Amino acid sequence: MIQSTDFRKQFSKIQLPAIHNNGSHFLDPFRKRLVPVTPEEKVRQRTACYIRDVLRVPEHMIFLEEHLSHYGIDKNGRVDIVICEEKEETRMPITIVECKSESVGLSDQALEQATNYANDLFATYVIISDGNEISCYAYEEESDNYHLLNGLPTYDEMLKRERLKAEIDGEPFIRTDLTSVSNFLDYDWCIGEDTPPAKHRHIVNLAEALLDCSHKIPIGTYTGGIEFLADLGLSYRRYGDASGSDFGSGVYRLLHIKLSNRESNIYGFSIQTVGKTENDPKYGNLTGKSVLIVSVSGDQTDEMLVQINLNVFLQEINDKLIITHNGKFGMKNARSEEFRSRIQEFNPDLINNGRVLLGTLPADKLLYMDDLQMTELLVNLIRYCDHRNRYKAYLRNRNK
Repeated sequence: MIQSTDFRKQFSKIQLPAIHNNGSHFLDPFRKRLVPVTPEEKVRQRTACYIRDVLRVPEHMIFLEEHLSHYGIDKNGRVDIVICEEKEETRMPITIVECKSESVGLSDQALEQATNYANDLFATYVIISDGNEISCYAYEEESDNYHLLNGLPTYDEMLKRERLKAEIDGEPFIRTDLTSVSNFLDYDWCIGEDTPPAKHRHIVNLAEALLDCSHKIPIGTYTGGIEFLADLGLSYRRYGDASGSDFGSGVYRLLHIKLSNRESNIYGFSIQTVGKTENDPKYGNLTGKSVLIVSVSGDQTDEMLVQINLNVFLQEINDKLIITHNGKFGMKNARSEEFRSRIQEFNPDLINNGRVLLGTLPADKLLYMDDLQMTELLVNLIRYCDHRNRYKAYLRNRNK
């Protein structure tokens, strides 16, 4: 087994294939053809050569950009690298490799894509790489899931399906003793530069409640027919926009949720920061703030639904934390007052004093996912996001 800690040193020594046509094409030794030089192809070629040279996989058992149809799978999709074994004169996938360019990096979305391919092809191992980092996962029948390994199996170990040690259980999450912390300068992962100090401990409390997987959301059906199917724990999600910003990328608490009479989706909840800017040519002047983000992923979508500015919309009143929103939209012809009126018509309990009331939490105790108030907050966030999606659809039709 190759220790993953040795990968970066080994990987940097792997030589890329010869380049031709004035530096525009690799001569791919695996596909025996010229392929364009791109950031993604550099990672794919270097990873394939690493698999051949370090993991000692025979070159004729390494297949690049393999279409699923080559294995009788009636789905669209290409796998970056497939490592095969030969059984009864038939090549059978044993390892799926997903490559991402350095600018994209690794995330749990990349792992999900790779494990979906691995499930389709009944592969035992999954490897993901971005040219800097590499990780290997092995399928375990008992849990019906892929678990992170401590290293990278050689080809002989892959063929033997050797049971390598899996890092299944992480360290327990240690909650902050909020009464003993005088300042929260070390919590810049969730506390914005301009977030009011009086709100710091409450935001850390809420953020850590989402990260603490020792407490799970109660499974069941709640207000509005919202059904919590499973608490999936934590996942690193990568988001961004066409400008190159990676806002929204971070660790999310994921819940499998089904809305009434609709397909289920995976919803994520995370508290992150927005950096402070002054006279920035792109962003202008922005205050540093803490934001509560809700995301959704499914067959047809993977996006952020809303960002709640906790600098503004988290308030402490009479030992209670009140989280609200103003219903503001960034779409053409969107009017917050009109949107709130639509919510008032269907869910009047979500409107209070002209704002959307999302949740009321205790201000004087640690929060946990199985607290009734936390559950109600998450339910109301989903209800609110559903209203936002409906209003967006209404605006698109009206703006045509």
